[in-house]
Amino acid sequence: MARPATATKVSISVPDSELLEWAKELAESEGKSLSAVFTDAVRFRRQLDARRDFLATWPERPKLTDEDRAAIRAERAGGPRYEPRVETETVQDLVKAKGKPGARRGAAKKTKSAARSGPAKRRNAA
Repeated sequence: MARPATATKVSISVPDSELLEWAKELAESEGKSLSAVFTDAVRFRRQLDARRDFLATWPERPKLTDEDRAAIRAERAGGPRYEPRVETETVQDLVKAKGKPGARRGAAKKTKSAARSGPAKRRNAA
């Protein structure tokens, strides 16, 4: 990945000496600066937050019961095929619901905002 044209110098404190030592060893083994290791870590966290936000937009799935889990384990062991008790939505059902006011969207928005925390929430509030 290309480096940015300019960088801002900051000072950080790492209270865990073992963590700092590990980061230094990682930087040396990968031929990077310590700053690059910390930048990679922050970039990874930003990507993780974006993935969580994306997944929060998906419709909720029914929760598996202990009975469901046992049936799935039995199928894996060679037993009969597991058949869910709840009807699952098809792509066509989701497309039809998309045009209806409030259909499926309200729950996704509520889940999405609840899933956000820390920097992601502050970034979107600005």
